[in-house]
Amino acid sequence: MRKLLYIALTIATVALVASCSKLKKGSSSGADFEVEHRHGHDNFRLQYLPFKDSAQSRKWGLIGLDGEVLLNDTLENEPSQVVSGIFAVKEGGYYHYYTAKQSPERIGGDYVEAGLFYEDVAPCVERGKGYIEYIDKSGNVVFDLKEIDGHRVEWVTRFWNGLARVKAGGKIGFINTKGEVVIAPRFLSATPFSDGASLVVEDEGDNARNYLSHGDYKITTVGLDGGPLGASFSSKDKIGKLGFQNGLIAHTFKTDSDSIASEFVNLSGQVILPATTQYKEVTDMYGTRFGFNTGTAWGVADNQLTMLIEPKLDGVLWIDDDVIAVKAYGRYKLIDYGGQNISKIYDNMFCVDAGKHFLVKDEKGYTIIDERGMEVTTPRERINLGHLPDTITAGQWRDTGRKMPPPPVTTAAQQPKKPEAKTPPPAQPKQTAAAPRPDNRQQAKPQPSSNRQTQTKRTTNNRQPQPKKMRARDDTIIHL
Repeated sequence: MRKLLYIALTIATVALVASCSKLKKGSSSGADFEVEHRHGHDNFRLQYLPFKDSAQSRKWGLIGLDGEVLLNDTLENEPSQVVSGIFAVKEGGYYHYYTAKQSPERIGGDYVEAGLFYEDVAPCVERGKGYIEYIDKSGNVVFDLKEIDGHRVEWVTRFWNGLARVKAGGKIGFINTKGEVVIAPRFLSATPFSDGASLVVEDEGDNARNYLSHGDYKITTVGLDGGPLGASFSSKDKIGKLGFQNGLIAHTFKTDSDSIASEFVNLSGQVILPATTQYKEVTDMYGTRFGFNTGTAWGVADNQLTMLIEPKLDGVLWIDDDVIAVKAYGRYKLIDYGGQNISKIYDNMFCVDAGKHFLVKDEKGYTIIDERGMEVTTPRERINLGHLPDTITAGQWRDTGRKMPPPPVTTAAQQPKKPEAKTPPPAQPKQTAAAPRPDNRQQAKPQPSSNRQTQTKRTTNNRQPQPKKMRARDDTIIHL
């Protein structure tokens, strides 16, 4: 998990584009698909991002989405983003939580793993404990998760819309903010609940075997009670993204004639917008609008299939009532529905909080702009996203606080005897002249080094092949 965190921080720019864009290109083979929850759909309170003021800054600070600087050149290590008034910093190998104040106050203890305070609680693993807890903003434990139905809890996620996913006994279920099991672990894979529904892979016979072997498996839709809602899909057909927005699922697939088509289906499985091969890929539905890809360029249409923006764009990042975040000619900007620029043109753009603010970058540095394209901060040397992992894992490899056992106690009779000191041999008298050495070159024996080499080769040839290590499947999201 730590390794994943380091990798995520180094590619944060790319990752946020993917999370904001509502779009992720799928496998052209159609064998896999991925459902990804997007932070833009969440109702959480993101307040500050970590930043460095200039190239000379050796420490980190926190800057608000409105441009307010809370801390400047103050923190030795890079902090996380501030959510619900709390941020985390890794210090001395452990995570510590602090209140977002001009004089931050530490809360809680030392944590091996730490999540952010979405919905006012955070999942974590405290030093000296091998299980997961959720704590409140005072650092108090709200509840812990050790076992569910006799099975050890393996991992949990932060909360989305009042529910968090939990894995126990190799299956995934859901809990509420009180730690109560809402849906017992029974799924091989599940997405976060959105619009009262989740996409899941049931652990049933051939479906389970095909999922584990990356074959053709069935994806179904369940409600808050765990019961089926009606929509059902085959992973074999999915080459794009399947996601919830306003009760609709954006579905891209291969037709019987191997053409690529897209459609919108509701949670009961009814097709709302029929499949069309004109759209090779679509975003989720934003209100009544969505982005589409013709195979060569992106445009925007509404739920009556009326074209609003002609397909001339490199990508569509965000769609709102009055503004669209787009990529055109390799650069990023905000435009209106007339195609006119609202913002300046930037080298990169990241959606921060449901399209209300964007983190942008150009030759001057990093800046935060609002949905009107106005810059709310002056350019900074660095502004990071400061994400922490959404999934917190408990495992035996973690710091459980166990000490090394003391050495065994032995009695005097059991004490090993010390070896007696040997008397050194008498010194030999020095020779005044060295005796001539016989010439034994004719009787020279083969050097033992050649024997060693032969033995080494023999040993190498007889070495048994080691089994390959299998990588564990990441089942925190449905992999298509």
